[in-house]
Amino acid sequence: MPLPFPYEYDPEGTLLDNKIVNELHVVVPPTDPELANFIVPRAAPFFVIGLKIRTGALITDPELTEGVDYVLTHHFVEATQALNKAVYGSIMFLDRNYTGNIYLTYQTIGGPYTLDDYSIVENLTRS
Repeated sequence: MPLPFPYEYDPEGTLLDNKIVNELHVVVPPTDPELANFIVPRAAPFFVIGLKIRTGALITDPELTEGVDYVLTHHFVEATQALNKAVYGSIMFLDRNYTGNIYLTYQTIGGPYTLDDYSIVENLTRS
């Protein structure tokens, strides 16, 4: 029987099927100078533990640093409190002119929390 959600609910953040590896995002700065430069992982929300953001698909490619290159946004407060693990929904680049390909590796929380259409979050954030 198929799951009702794209990923099984994983409150521990350990299911192998919920680990997303090398999800490609093309980062392009917004044209409006008042808007943030951010991305929403396709299987958001995600656990902070295990998040890797690299400039290439190889483990040897440079890794971006939280607080220097990016900050995590769209904090899922209730999930964070209930699970005692930090859970977020998006990544904002501190250099709003940052551009290029990035590759994300992360663990999705799955279940009913997984966003089927992450454009909703993008539209709400940009509005």
